[in-house]
Amino acid sequence: MKQTNTHPLIADYLDQVCRHVRATEMHRKIRDELESHLLDLMDEQMDEGLGEEEAVRQAILQMGDSAAVGKQLHRIYKPKVEWKLLAYVMAFLAVGLFTMHGM
Repeated sequence: MKQTNTHPLIADYLDQVCRHVRATEMHRKIRDELESHLLDLMDEQMDEGLGEEEAVRQAILQMGDSAAVGKQLHRIYKPKVEWKLLAYVMAFLAVGLFTMHGM
């Protein structure tokens, strides 16, 4: 059962997770993936006889602490420094400054 409108508790959980991930370009992907997992867990809980509200709460509990999940995702999606590009820029800068100083 996929829902078109995200439950407020799920939206709040996703917001809290994304606060810990600095790579903002990954937030949409993370939100979509986690929401899918939460809705699947929620469906399982509802199949066991829980109401929607309690099923959402149980699904969030199963996913774990939002801060811990967010920090783990940050480690995975942490932007990588392009050291090679940085070295080229520094080399060109050094050549330019050396040239200006020589004139």
